[in-house]
Amino acid sequence: MRFRTQKAFHFVIFGLIFGLTYMIAIPPFQIPDEPHHFYRSYQISQGQYLSQKQGNACGGEIPKNIIFTARKLYGDLPFHPDLKQDIGEILAMFHIPLDENHTEFINFSNTALYNPIPYIPQIIGIWIGKVFNTSPVMLLYLGRFFNLLCSVALIAWAIHITPVFKNVFFLLALMPMTLQQIASLSPDALTISLSFLLMAAFLYHAQGPGARLHRKDIIFLCIVSGLLAFCKMVYFPIVFLYFIIPVQKGETPAGYYTAGILLMTITITCLFLWGTIARDLNVIHLQGGMPYGLAKLFIISYPIDY
Repeated sequence: MRFRTQKAFHFVIFGLIFGLTYMIAIPPFQIPDEPHHFYRSYQISQGQYLSQKQGNACGGEIPKNIIFTARKLYGDLPFHPDLKQDIGEILAMFHIPLDENHTEFINFSNTALYNPIPYIPQIIGIWIGKVFNTSPVMLLYLGRFFNLLCSVALIAWAIHITPVFKNVFFLLALMPMTLQQIASLSPDALTISLSFLLMAAFLYHAQGPGARLHRKDIIFLCIVSGLLAFCKMVYFPIVFLYFIIPVQKGETPAGYYTAGILLMTITITCLFLWGTIARDLNVIHLQGGMPYGLAKLFIISYPIDY
């Protein structure tokens, strides 16, 4: 009953109301890169954690009906606000079977290198859909739904534990771009929600009354930081917020700094681990770009320029 009066509970209500609105109102595959996120999610749901490389293409074997559904509903809508999605066409796609036996290799190199972790909520939805042998478009909506549920839960947890800035967290979590991402198949949903949770945890230990750093708290911070590093590399600097926690909150000064070093080490390890595992899958895009090995070498050799 006490939770019902808290800001976190209010976010759950509004997050689900507006999140479900976005999930239904935005047509299938009209979130940036959503067709390719769908292919990557489905690939991982099949137990294929690494994508396949064919020449200068990187992707995987995907059921033809998934590809057909994505191409049909994606259409010419992006960047053409004068064009609108035909609801009848969406409803017709619910009758297209999944048919996993007929597959086709398709290139989705911009998402093929993503770590499987930020796709876990979407994969749960896809697994459930496959149990009931649903259509590809239904798999998309189930993936969106579980992505939304996971993000709302993590952000609500963040709002619940942070001792300050609850209204700021609440506002940022209900911004249109945030809602668009967490109500889609995008892995940015987990990246955003884990960022909220990690910052809230640092604020809790920094300004929470009597919130001291115990071993279980350090383990929690390491797990969330590691998961965030796996989701998207550029969010790594958030871990430096550890140092807003006063030294006095540690069990001992030595323990405080040891925990900080451990946190940084684990995060950096996660940062480069997946890139090392998937380095052979890199392809150079026509628009430009640099393979992972060269990018890593450039950063190490010219850190100031980087």
